[in-house]
Amino acid sequence: MKLQLTNGYYLRFDQFSRILQYALEQIPRKFIPRPEIVDALGISLKQFENLSSICVALGLTKARTFILTPLGKSVAAQDIFFDYIATLWLMHYLISSEPKWVVWNRLINQVFAENEEISTEIAQPYFEDLRGSFSEQAITKKLPKEVLSVLDAYSEQRFFQLHLLEKVSTGKYVRTEPEKIEPLPFLYCLLQYREKTYPHSTSLVIQDIVNAVNSPGKVLFLEDYEVNKLLTTLHDQTLIRIEMVGDLEQIRLSDETSKESVLKGIYKVGE
Repeated sequence: MKLQLTNGYYLRFDQFSRILQYALEQIPRKFIPRPEIVDALGISLKQFENLSSICVALGLTKARTFILTPLGKSVAAQDIFFDYIATLWLMHYLISSEPKWVVWNRLINQVFAENEEISTEIAQPYFEDLRGSFSEQAITKKLPKEVLSVLDAYSEQRFFQLHLLEKVSTGKYVRTEPEKIEPLPFLYCLLQYREKTYPHSTSLVIQDIVNAVNSPGKVLFLEDYEVNKLLTTLHDQTLIRIEMVGDLEQIRLSDETSKESVLKGIYKVGE
């Protein structure tokens, strides 16, 4: 569990673009030393460590090696400036559904989900149980800065395109109607959810997809009918199968459907 992911810095997507471009140029290397990257990008070591941590949390690079993930490769090759809504939804889901990034995770799963108006004061009670795990200074000084960095990401930085949040005044925000997610990015999130929550299962209960903590329905702010519509579309495309098992409605995932194959569909690789 990490209280400070951004360390109070705002997300600079232009810097992420530079990092992805550099990492893409290093393929097929298996490891890129920190001093080399810092020198090539002309940034400080502290800045690099902050940016690299966020890149890992967004699912773009692998920890310690700084090698691109499959998603990172797709984004670097096809969407280097983060113009696609699909890219933003995938990164949003990956960083928000991971309990390790506790501030981001709780803001999305709880604070955003339960409040129309949001501020650091409104968010604070959701983290009171962490006082036993972190110092008083971390909770009173560093936590509010981390919360503001996340709120800024959705109101002022690239994530604003998801329309989850609007800034109304200094430190004050309101929830807004989210941008719609398409079936293939939603399928990627389903596969990620299955991988993290039920790694050896080929099926998922639909009610869990809708309501469970860290589920696609919860993190993507989807209503029941929206989830069902997306699942029906994927079923019609034979990418999943909707079935009844007793009283439970669930989906069956094919072993042939992987996150990598879904990425190819999202970014139209090979066309």
